[in-house]
Amino acid sequence: MAAKKKTTKKAAVQKPEAAPKEKKLGLFDIIGELSYGKNDLIRSSEDPEVAIKSYTPFMVNKSFSFHLSSIFDANFMNEMSHVDPLLQHDYYMGSLRPEKRFSKWFKQEDNDTLNILARHYECNLKRAQEIMSVLTDDQIRDIVVIYENTGGVSKR
Repeated sequence: MAAKKKTTKKAAVQKPEAAPKEKKLGLFDIIGELSYGKNDLIRSSEDPEVAIKSYTPFMVNKSFSFHLSSIFDANFMNEMSHVDPLLQHDYYMGSLRPEKRFSKWFKQEDNDTLNILARHYECNLKRAQEIMSVLTDDQIRDIVVIYENTGGVSKR
């Protein structure tokens, strides 16, 4: 007879199951719910004090200002910027009709010449715009040529 192998089973160690983590509430989640879903994500979250921190009144107002149906509400909330963010949230919950409000956010176009001038004069883009209006086309072209020839390093 063949010898039987002794196998010992180790008791399976069961790890306690972790509670499912709540998805972090984002700004665009809140804007979507205020606009269309009408679910109060802030008060229904596990920790409303943390959730209210993701509500940025300026950004929410900016988002709603892109749409004709909500531009007056956004303007009113801009005038009431001193009001608590939770109250602003409640105003939007009650005043906006459910509607999908999705639009592209406006972004400043990237201007290579302006970036080169800002780097050359070591200033911000607004100041570089002012400098650009004072310089002649030949002067701007000379600065751009310097940066193109040196790989972005000024020979000052």
